[in-house]
Amino acid sequence: MELRHLRTFVALSDTLHFGRAAAKLGLGQPAVSQMLKDLEAELGVTLIERTRRAAELTPAGHQFLLHARRSLEAVEDATQAAKRAGEGALGSVVLGLNALTALSALPGALARFREKYPLVRIRLIAGGTAQLVEHLRAGQCDVAFTITPGDVTPLASEVITHEPLCAVFHAKHRLAKRTKVRFGDFIGEPMIHRSRFEEPNLHREFLGACERAGVTPNILLETGQIETLFALVSQGMAFSLVPATVRRMAYPGVKLVEVSPRIEAGVTMVWNPARLPVTARRLLEFLRVERPRAS
Repeated sequence: MELRHLRTFVALSDTLHFGRAAAKLGLGQPAVSQMLKDLEAELGVTLIERTRRAAELTPAGHQFLLHARRSLEAVEDATQAAKRAGEGALGSVVLGLNALTALSALPGALARFREKYPLVRIRLIAGGTAQLVEHLRAGQCDVAFTITPGDVTPLASEVITHEPLCAVFHAKHRLAKRTKVRFGDFIGEPMIHRSRFEEPNLHREFLGACERAGVTPNILLETGQIETLFALVSQGMAFSLVPATVRRMAYPGVKLVEVSPRIEAGVTMVWNPARLPVTARRLLEFLRVERPRAS
């Protein structure tokens, strides 16, 4: 028994006419008659009573029709599911985010992706940049979103948006009333900075900017926890430089101020080109068009 036998029987049941069933299927009437004979011979029962004037389903035919329709519907569902999976519109994808990319416009873009591809299941894992890169190398996530990851060869990377760095001060700090601060204003100020182990390239870019400005930073503490950074700044222990994405935290007792000259951190997607599921490929294509907008 093949699908063509089921389709022929369903068409005959719908029309109860061999000529109309043949036209519906795009077959000759003898071929339709032969497929019904083959089906009945295999089942050992009569499915359709044939007369010169009419064709009628037998009790066995009525029962077989119910299951034939379900079988054809199941095959169609399976076919569509396979096509969607092959196109990346069905399946799952594991994404890595760190605290700063989670605060960026990226989650909004991911929400739009879910609206467009509701059958793709997204699972998230968290970590710092270095940790997420290791997850990628180990095959534990499909795409990681980080801030300025630097050289991740042989992994591939692409910046999808840029976020300016801003200074964050205690609300009563002498520089908190400014609309803009320069690197020279930081001389001697104790600073809390993102960990060089968690965000190595961001740390390197910051030191390079300080060197170009002729400023030696007074780094009191390095931390990989953005909450720890804000908690200490809000207590007046030090200031910090963070991507403007942190505005979404609305942390009490602190003030964010623009920095000049402007320094940008790249919100970057990183993936392993040798091991990229089709769902992840579809996500990359989507984000290249629907790029998150910077703060």
